[in-house]
Formats: sequence, C-alpha cells, structure tokens
Amino acid sequence: ATRRVAILAGHGVEAAGVKAIYADLLAAGAVPRLVAPQLGQLTAADGGKLDIDISIEAGPAVLYDALIVADGAASAAMLMRDADALDFVRQQYRHCKPVLAVGAGVELLLKAGLPATLENGAPDLSLWRADAGSLDAALAQFKQALAGHRNFQRETEAVVL
Repeated sequence: ATRRVAILAGHGVEAAGVKAIYADLLAAGAVPRLVAPQLGQLTAADGGKLDIDISIEAGPAVLYDALIVADGAASAAMLMRDADALDFVRQQYRHCKPVLAVGAGVELLLKAGLPATLENGAPDLSLWRADAGSLDAALAQFKQALAGHRNFQRETEAVVL
C-alpha cells in the first residue's frame, strides 16, 4: 500500500524545502500532501505561493501514515496558535506514526508537548528534529520508518489480550 504523508505548513513556510521534500517523497513512491489550516494557497517566506492540497479539517490525521512539519519561522508561529494544527500533530504522535520536524517546525513539536524520548528514556526512533545540515539523513531514516509504518514503542498502556 502507498504511504500518505502530511506535510504540515502555514504562511511563511520555506517553499524550497517543502518542494524538495515533496519531490523526494513522490520519487520514493509515497503520496505527499501539503496540509494547512485553510484551503487555498500559502504565501512562502520568499513571497512565492504554494498550493495547499487539503485543509486540516478536510484531511484529519487518521488519513495519513506519517507527518512532516515544514520549516519556516512564521509558519511555525502560525501553526502554534492553531488548536487544530496542534491536535493534528498530537494525533500523529499518539497513533505511533513517524514524525519529522524541520528547522523552526521543531517548535511546533515542543508546543504540542511531544516528548523527545520514549517513556522509558530511550530515544524515539520514529521522531526526528532536523535542520538544514541533517535533513538528508533524517529524511532517509524517515522514509525507512515509513516503510515499516508505526512505532508501537510509544504505546504507554498495556495491551489487553
């Protein structure tokens, strides 16, 4: 089955980074979707426009297999003020899906309260915080995790048999 990846962004997003990630995911056989609080277009940090594929409301977190939070200081600030965006991030995490935050997008993970480690203190191998220098390596690991789908090590409640 083809993996659907939400690329969450707001106005002020770093367009070049989004386009590169989108193309990389497409080439890997995934189905990336640019997700934003509202439909229409995003005005990027460079003044360019990006077409939004779907709004958070129309495309809830359950529709996606993974999440990438795009870079951009203004984008992150906008999303941090949006309750639906914060909930979208929390749901992706709670459902044990791979999550990658790029640059300023890391701030959204912090605001959403996502822990940096698993409950037992071990690193979460399906959660990445990347900057420009580490993005290629993080994206490669993200795609590998995407193939495996979910990280059930995040589950905090005992499984009832």
